[in-house]
Amino acid sequence: MQCLLDVKKIVIGGGISQQDCLVDTVNDCYKALFKISPVIEQTITQIPIQQAKFQSDANLIGAAEGLKNEE
Repeated sequence: MQCLLDVKKIVIGGGISQQDCLVDTVNDCYKALFKISPVIEQTITQIPIQQAKFQSDANLIGAAEGLKNEE
């Protein structure tokens, strides 16, 4: 996804984001990708991956904001 879009940060929301080990594991795997090949490190900039501030409520807040913007 990062190669196709100009992503500055990845934020994991929803119920799954309440598991602290998930974000840590995703970060560890993401960092491991850069060690596989020097080409990856030279062409892709590492970006932060973090837990959503509102965790499992992130989807509800996003939906409400979307409806608000449609009006």
